[in-house]
Amino acid sequence: EIRRILWPLPVPLLQDILCRIVSDRHYKRLSDLMDNSGKIALGGERNASDRFIAPTILTEVKGTDPAMQDEIFGPILPIVNVDNAYEAISFINSRDKALVLYLYIDDEQKLQDMLGRTSSGGVCVNDCLLHASVESLPFGGVGHSGMGCYHGKYSFDTFTHQRSALIKDFNPLLESLASSRYPPYSDQKISFIQMMMKKRRGISVPYGAQLMSFLLGVAATWAFLHIRMNDSGEDQ
Repeated sequence: EIRRILWPLPVPLLQDILCRIVSDRHYKRLSDLMDNSGKIALGGERNASDRFIAPTILTEVKGTDPAMQDEIFGPILPIVNVDNAYEAISFINSRDKALVLYLYIDDEQKLQDMLGRTSSGGVCVNDCLLHASVESLPFGGVGHSGMGCYHGKYSFDTFTHQRSALIKDFNPLLESLASSRYPPYSDQKISFIQMMMKKRRGISVPYGAQLMSFLLGVAATWAFLHIRMNDSGEDQ
């Protein structure tokens, strides 16, 4: 039944329409995976003379089997049985992060659990490879599966270095406030530096913007009156 649904064509015809493994070394590598991981439930036909391997499904595969250790890069699909979605999530999270997580699922709650409790470069639901053709979606890995993303502006951002630059002038007032940076260092200077470097939570003040504007207005008015009084005293 599975063969009828997935690939109903006979093996000789498959040999005519499917590509070959790229080299003898990779043919042997894939053959070893098939021979040492679970059991062949479907496919498995091989021809070493022209490096042909039929699409193959492996069942009764364990997480420690050779087929589950690296990317396969071949027509082999290993199946690891789990009892439920939560066991699947635990299995996924116990391994290196994948380039893409393929989910074939019609349960919205389980889908959201999978999306929220796992990490991967991308996710494709109820299809295969289609996400890589959508230019508006970033395509890339995370952790072991890679870094950065391709497609559109995501490619530009990945290959662009964001250089930070802080530029200040030689304002005497600012230099005076920053004089604690310079030796000789006293306990008072060190305490001041530690206080300035300490991370603080923002304080939420009702009508904070209005209050700040009012205080700045008061300070500006006081400064204006102070300067004017000094000018009047000098004129007298």
